[in-house]
Amino acid sequence: MSTLYTTEQVETLLWWAPRQASVVRSQALAAVVALGVGLGLAGAEMVNVGASDVWLRGEHMIVTVRGRRAVGGHEKLPMGGHESAR
Repeated sequence: MSTLYTTEQVETLLWWAPRQASVVRSQALAAVVALGVGLGLAGAEMVNVGASDVWLRGEHMIVTVRGRRAVGGHEKLPMGGHESAR
């Protein structure tokens, strides 16, 4: 599997997130980066993730993933990192 984004590109996206025109846009960009880069979800898979599908457990963010690519129903993303949990 090839890397879609370099570390520098991910850092740039994360730098831009809090600088959006509104809090909603900032949160949306941060969510897209976390779900896309962190978990490798495609846009069509992201739209099925809601607030009730995401929770923290210690230093991990747990995300319930639904759809044909979901394996086991949950993916873990270490807080502060963007490495794929897969």
